[in-house]
Amino acid sequence: MKVKSNREIAIEFRNTIAYRIFEQKANITYWKKIIRQSKTNSPEIVGAFKSKNINEENLLKDGIFLKCIDEMIKKGEC
Repeated sequence: MKVKSNREIAIEFRNTIAYRIFEQKANITYWKKIIRQSKTNSPEIVGAFKSKNINEENLLKDGIFLKCIDEMIKKGEC
């Protein structure tokens, strides 16, 4: 078994965060579709708005986190 370098681990971690960003974008698209199809003031639409907002917040946080990881890799800090 080969021991991975910090750089290799950082790149794998970066790719995991990039995958989460993609997944969150897909989830936001899904929740927008549910919102459009839901009846006004239904429990379903309330839940859909909450889920969409959570995904948007996580997308923003992961975007910032991804930039930090990229900067660390670029500067060789890992």
